[in-house]
Order: sequence, then structure tokens, then C-alpha cells
Amino acid sequence: MSSPNFLNKNYKNILDYIYQYGSFSFAEKGFTDVDALVFSAFTYIPFENFVSLEKPFKPLKIQDACLEYFHWLTLDYFRDNFPDWMQKSLFLALALVKSKRYSECLIKDFTDIFSNKKESQFAALDIQITERDVVVAYRGTDTSITGWKEDFNLCYQSLIPSQSEALTFLNEAFCRRDYRKYNFFVCGHSKGGNLACYAASYLDEEKQKSITKIYSFDGPGQVDEVFDFAGHKKIVKNIVHIVPQDCVIGALLNHEKISYVVEAADKGNLVSQHDCYTWKINDDSFVKLNDRTPFSHMLENTFNEWLNKRLNQDEREGLVNSMFDVIIKTGVKTSDEVFYDSYNFILKFLRRLNKEEKSDRVVLKKALKSLMLAFKDSIPVYNNYQKQQKQSLKLAKRSA
Repeated sequence: MSSPNFLNKNYKNILDYIYQYGSFSFAEKGFTDVDALVFSAFTYIPFENFVSLEKPFKPLKIQDACLEYFHWLTLDYFRDNFPDWMQKSLFLALALVKSKRYSECLIKDFTDIFSNKKESQFAALDIQITERDVVVAYRGTDTSITGWKEDFNLCYQSLIPSQSEALTFLNEAFCRRDYRKYNFFVCGHSKGGNLACYAASYLDEEKQKSITKIYSFDGPGQVDEVFDFAGHKKIVKNIVHIVPQDCVIGALLNHEKISYVVEAADKGNLVSQHDCYTWKINDDSFVKLNDRTPFSHMLENTFNEWLNKRLNQDEREGLVNSMFDVIIKTGVKTSDEVFYDSYNFILKFLRRLNKEEKSDRVVLKKALKSLMLAFKDSIPVYNNYQKQQKQSLKLAKRSA
């Protein structure tokens, strides 16, 4: 399942937004939902490779961070297989570097933590955008197998390492300034959205009052313990949960109420839809749709039915560990090999699975069977939403 070449796009995305409104300061044009996505996308730039991680962090402007990025990129990256995500982050940096709106924003802190042993992949930025406005942005899942394993651990763990780090980072962002005088925007794409909501939920109540908005861009939801937590209920009104039309990730677990649906390019390509560079923008806001696709609703019902009702916690844990044990043994190094070369990955996975212990094969086959049953039971959900959308379309045509 390949992602479309975003250089050949026939729509406007966050890069176009930056060029259109980059000449306006935040005082001249207030913070928008699109700005939150820009900062969320900014976290994917691999700062850990060229910025010192020593504490206390030495603050630097976004412009200087972008210049450091350009200097770090060698010809080897362009000559070899230049990853799709890095191409996009490079064009993002090019758009930001001379932008009046972003270039002078000050990065007050950056943290990157990666551990195969702890199954943890975390990165976050504390960015002062005006004298009184702060953005705390969390990086989503990178392409590492460790990063994806941590995401899947959400299925059975009440707390993953990145969530603990996210809360610590947010607390530090508040403590390094007189937070009562500031407005905080907390945001993230994919797993970053989950971390933003989690950290804000467990922040002290007094600090929560300084949070203006919390953005989750197609981020997975929370486990029961977090979703039902009193702190989460206090900040839920400030959560802006935005998803694409073919949303899958953002509809998993107990997710916050979807604020609105964004039209994204390449409808039907679930990988592409999750890519925030395919999200369409009109002027200074996202192109909004009335609802997700019927297929998205069906997948939400399928996976949540499968994980919450057909598998108990021990079975979910066994499934995740067995599945990733097999993936690692196939020699696959990144998620790109899974998503963009799916056919070869499946062949490798099945060949490797046949060599595994019988107990692992039984776990995976049982889980796959229950997934197929959940998928089958969700077909009426698809038919129902499809019928509803057709009826809505007919009514819209009659009233036009």
C-alpha cells in the first residue's frame, strides 16, 4: 500500500498554509487548529541527531533548529533511500526557516528517549511562540519496530513508558515558567495525540486551568483507567480530536469525542489517510466533512469489539508479544517495510511463523480467527452507515 507523492498533490496542505500565513505573527493572526498540526509535524524532525540532549537544554529558535537540520543532512541521505517521512520533514523545515510566524519561536526544551529494552520511543518539544503562549508538542510513532510495539502495548497495558515521560515533560514545561501567566497548547499527531491527552489528564488541577486546548490528530484513545479518571473528565472539554475520513488509529480504544472529520487525499488508502501531509486545507482551516466513511466506522467496531470483548488482557498481551517476536525474526527493521511493501512482508511473516513454536502459532491463529469473526459481525455496521450517508446525500440534493 504505497503513499501518494505529495509533491504531485493537487490540494493545499500544511506546507501551503505556512507559505500563505507565514508572514503573519501570532499577534496578528491568532493560533489555529492548523498551527497545532504544524507544530505536531515539526516534532518528527530528528533533532536528537544534531541538537544536544544535555540538560539544562540550551534554547534555540526554530529558524536555527532548521538550519542545523539542513547542515546535518548529507548527500548520503539523498543518494540512498531517502525516507518519505524525512522528505516531508525537510520541506517543512524549508517552509518554517524564514517564516515570520514560526522562525522566531523559541524551543525551550527537547527530550528524546528510545529504549528497545523498555520498549519506549518518546520525543517532545516545549516551544514558546509568544510572550504568553506555549506549545508542548509530542512526537508520534516513528518508523522503528520498537515504536510500533509500544503503540500495540496500549492494548493491554494501563501505562506505557512514553505516557510517563509525557507527563514529566509537561510538568517541567509548567515549572520552568510562572505558568499562571501563560496559555498552553498541548498537541500531537498519532501516538503524540494520545500522549497529549494522557499528560493533560494527570496534570495537577491548578495547572490544568492554564491549558487552552489539547489537540489529538488521529491519536488512539485511552484505556479504561485513563478515560474514566477524574482528571481526564476535567479537561475533556478542551480536547480537540481531529481525524481523517478513513480514520482507523484515531478510533481505537476509548477515544475522545471526534471534534470534526478532515478530508484527506487518496481516499481508501488507510496509511496515506493517517499521514497529516495529506490532510486538505482551505484558506486557514481544514476541509471538513460531515462524517467518516462507512469503512472507518466498520473498522472501529471490528477492532474495538475484537480487543475489548473477544480477547481478554492475557490474550491481548500474548498476541502482541507473539506477533512482534515473529516480525523481529523476519528481519524487518522499519514500519515502512510493513506498510509500503505489504505483500513481501506478509510472505516473510508467514514463512517465519511456520518455524515458530506451536504455542505461538496457536496464539496468533486463535487471535486471527476471532478478528475475522469480529469483522464479519461488523458488516451490518458498514451497511447501516452506508445507508445513512446515501440518505443524507439524497436529502442534500433535494434541498439544493
